[in-house]
Amino acid sequence: MVKKRSFKKMMAAGLITLACSSALSTIAGAATIEITKVQNDVGTLHVNDGVTNPFGADVIKLNGAKFTTVDLTADYTAYYKENKTSGETPQDVYEAYVASLRGKTNEEIAEHAGIKPENFEAYVNTNQTAATGETVGLGDGRVDITKLPEKSTVDGKEKDAVYAILETTLANHLINADETESIVIGSAPVFIAFPFTSDYYTAEDAVAGRAIKIYPKNEYGEAVKTPTKGSEDFEIGDEVGYTIDIDIPSDFALEKYKNFTVTDVPGTGLTFTGFTGITVEGSEMTWAEFLEDYDPTITPDPVTGDGETAATLSVDFKSTDADLREALAGKKLTFSVTGKINDNVIISQTTDMVVKNTATYSITNSSGKTITSEPSTPDIETFKYIFQKNDAVDGKALTGAVFQVTQKVEDEDVPLTFKKVILDGKDVYRVSKDEGEDEDSEKLVTDLVVNEDGTLPLYGLDNEEYTLVETKAPDNYRLEKTSYDFTPTDKKSDANGWAGDFDQTGELEINKDDGYYNIYNTPETVLPSTGGNGFMIFTFVAAAGMASAGGFYILKKKSSQA
Repeated sequence: MVKKRSFKKMMAAGLITLACSSALSTIAGAATIEITKVQNDVGTLHVNDGVTNPFGADVIKLNGAKFTTVDLTADYTAYYKENKTSGETPQDVYEAYVASLRGKTNEEIAEHAGIKPENFEAYVNTNQTAATGETVGLGDGRVDITKLPEKSTVDGKEKDAVYAILETTLANHLINADETESIVIGSAPVFIAFPFTSDYYTAEDAVAGRAIKIYPKNEYGEAVKTPTKGSEDFEIGDEVGYTIDIDIPSDFALEKYKNFTVTDVPGTGLTFTGFTGITVEGSEMTWAEFLEDYDPTITPDPVTGDGETAATLSVDFKSTDADLREALAGKKLTFSVTGKINDNVIISQTTDMVVKNTATYSITNSSGKTITSEPSTPDIETFKYIFQKNDAVDGKALTGAVFQVTQKVEDEDVPLTFKKVILDGKDVYRVSKDEGEDEDSEKLVTDLVVNEDGTLPLYGLDNEEYTLVETKAPDNYRLEKTSYDFTPTDKKSDANGWAGDFDQTGELEINKDDGYYNIYNTPETVLPSTGGNGFMIFTFVAAAGMASAGGFYILKKKSSQA
């Protein structure tokens, strides 16, 4: 015989969402069950009393759910005869009967009503209610079961009826036009025995034909993915940390749950390197303990992102794993994952590089139905910056200049290492954090040579301050000794909204709209400037001096001929 549990404890555990009271007076007729399907995101269980809404007026109501009623009277009658012992009340036996159905699937419960599994789908199609929120005249999330007989015939005799109300079509993912719930998980079966009374729903209510109100709640979870850097800006080669938060249903201890899976799909430019940790709300469970106790199946690392290939962590549960499921029930799980920004981030990019990474969370029940959350896709970025080397006199592009890009490390200017790659026929330099020798080691440089068109494209930058320093001038030009501080996001936007204009104030007229940050070199044939109009005065005086010298020479020549 099933071990008895107190009715109060069973109600608190959500095993009986509606049950007969201890008063079993005869109330003949048919009942109306008014169902309002609600979302419960608090993680708490509740008791229906037939009248009050345990969640309050502001609870979100879910449309689209359908319910099917199955008659358990004959099964309960047989159970009662077999298990009733001296000293037990009918209430005690009913509690034990409902406990015996704990964790069973809809199909398994329907089998107790004489409906074979192979016939269950046909039975549901014939006997489902209209969808909640879709019946004319009823409010959101609402549907009624009318004329439910309070008596049922068993072996030719009338018995007080016992029913299970099963959610056989899940609520919609869409709550309203503006809000999307991430994951919708069906409510637990509702058991009701007649005659039904409670502290709120009295025999007088039943005689008056008042509807019995129930509020089956929906468990839902969502996957929320967040970069852990505290910033969403990265350089190529940076390690990227994320957390993925998922909500586990509060009735997860029930056997109907067979699996949950966390899925991570890295986008182009991101390499997924692993699931690395877990935090269980209200628990001190470590990652090592989770791996040992739950034995998850984890995709081998790494996964090079293409926006389609997934990395997964999946946990399967057996019928004997109730304690493991219960340890997670109603909890928020936070998984730590790591990745790395890779070279692919700059392939055919003409703007700053947005790297996408999508997380979802799914739960599978014992019937094999899998429900998957809406994707959570935080964007992270790396940035580009383009300089151009130009003649200080006429603004034409120059080639042959060499630069370094430095950053402050403990108050010291340290040159960054870049990898030279070809993009659209040009040399571009992307930040590299590669260490050691490899077959591409000759492409790892700190000295950056401008292209034939004078451009110096830098890719994979973080949104931090960098310094550009010229180390070699173009042939026949003076070295530009001024260093240039720049931040990749410090740029103008064009009419299309693309922040791709690096022009600076004070550039020559010919260069002011070319889209580059122009760095000028002065030809060696031009005499040095002393500032302001001094150059013009100096050259004028020099020219005048040369003219005087010419005049003196001519005069002297003429004099010698005299």
